[in-house]
Amino acid sequence: MIKLPIKRQTDYSVIESEINSIRSCAGILDFYGSFINKYNELDAKYKFTEYFDKNFLHAQLENIFSMKFRPLFGMPFGIKDVFNTRVLPTTMGSEIWRGFKAGNNARIVDEIVDRGAIVFSKTTTAEFAVHYIDNNKTINPYNSKHITGTSSAGSAVAVACGALPIALGTQTAGSIIRPASFCNIFGFKPSFGAIDRTGVLKTTDSLDTIGFLGSDIYGLRKTFESTFQKEIENNYYAKKYFESYRNYRSKKQFKIGIISEQFSGY
Repeated sequence: MIKLPIKRQTDYSVIESEINSIRSCAGILDFYGSFINKYNELDAKYKFTEYFDKNFLHAQLENIFSMKFRPLFGMPFGIKDVFNTRVLPTTMGSEIWRGFKAGNNARIVDEIVDRGAIVFSKTTTAEFAVHYIDNNKTINPYNSKHITGTSSAGSAVAVACGALPIALGTQTAGSIIRPASFCNIFGFKPSFGAIDRTGVLKTTDSLDTIGFLGSDIYGLRKTFESTFQKEIENNYYAKKYFESYRNYRSKKQFKIGIISEQFSGY
């Protein structure tokens, strides 16, 4: 991944000045060129992409050249192929819908784009997001003989092999946390209702939840803070918790347990 020479801070004006200095010496397309080439090399090996349109990507990169700094500025996202995308097809892992274009973006896709993110590609999923992805379709980068997890596995593999820093996923029973675990990355499934589901395939309306798979917890946190439904009142999650959790500090020490015997040989 390309890392900007910026210290972690909350002063966006300082960060924006650093970005502008990069813009002055390198075009955005050149900046992303090696990243795109590496992405394609990894995809040929692990098969996690459903749709990738280089022209669409270049159009976004040219637009971002003049964009003011935003929380997700320039961050390339993989989009699980159950989210509507206006330009890229949405087939939900099914040959029946091959080439279908929804004509609109899912609400969460619009939100990450509005906050500066790049829709990099659509990632593979099980047909209609049910069960797991066949090993021949998408390959686990840690062990090709092991499955990649359930329906968000394409997003998980894209992150696990280093092709993308973060991707959108969905979970009804375990399709974020299982692929994250199987592929050795971070998966975050927010509380039900915390992320708007408009424009996303429904499998079980009372359980379906949008979440994120990422290479580090900082990207997951920044994405969630930028997209959870602050304005909408509902009974599904404790809004006050999300408004105050950044200031929460527990007095208890954390303990991490590792189960070794059951996983010996893996």
